[in-house]
Amino acid sequence: MEQQIRFCTTSEGVRIACASVGQGPPLITTPSNWESMTFVLQNTVGGRFYEALAKRHTVIRYDRRGVGLSDRERTDFTLQADLEDLETVADGLALRRFALMGSFHLGPASIVYAARHADRISRLILYGTYACGRVLTREDVKTSLTSMVRAHWGIASRMLATIAAPGVGDEMLEAIASAARESATGEMVAKLLETAYATDVVELLPEVKVPALVLHRRGDRAVPFRLGRELSSALPAARLVALEGSINWPWFGDSDSVLRAIFDFLGEGQEVGAEAKPPAAAGLT
Repeated sequence: MEQQIRFCTTSEGVRIACASVGQGPPLITTPSNWESMTFVLQNTVGGRFYEALAKRHTVIRYDRRGVGLSDRERTDFTLQADLEDLETVADGLALRRFALMGSFHLGPASIVYAARHADRISRLILYGTYACGRVLTREDVKTSLTSMVRAHWGIASRMLATIAAPGVGDEMLEAIASAARESATGEMVAKLLETAYATDVVELLPEVKVPALVLHRRGDRAVPFRLGRELSSALPAARLVALEGSINWPWFGDSDSVLRAIFDFLGEGQEVGAEAKPPAAAGLT
């Protein structure tokens, strides 16, 4: 899948790598965690998933600050920083209105964006994510994970891959772990994990008025299904689609079910003559 990597710059001068591919109404898909968009598109499984999306939509992806092709130096480990990355991409590409898909650790930033910029979001998709990072797992598990990532990123990268993508096979697990090590340092990932565990956007959920689709696999080991159920029940205009499987990433397992749910949701009430592709980018460096 051909794509052109470009850079949008935040008000603080942080360069965020982004790329668009496909045709149709624009759809921004956030990163899941610290994986780079380049790995997902090079991976044949992930590539097929986004190729399918790109047949009906202009799919826009980006690397969060501190990760992949975006500026690797990061000092601000807050939800606000991740929100600014998303705002920078949407503004840099001059998108007037678009659909937004937030996944895993970037789901909370997508929720905040939808609450603050309802006039720009046509529909919101939340996949395998949560509103409160504090309840993702036990405190001792959080401490063990972040300590392992700092102490031995090589071993920890494989362990985290196993949690998020159980059963994909040793070769794919090693590819995921290797890509994670190339995308970010162990210290960066440890701080991003700590940021995720401290995130709480529960109070903002009632303010998200746009139509929302919550997709969650029942056996998800990275984000328990109950958190997706709680998320959908607190959003005013949301529906929950429970999917079978245990892998957090949407392009593994029964990805066809994920795609069908997305297409059905985005196709509802689609305006005739909707914006077919992002206009000429502004503010890119």
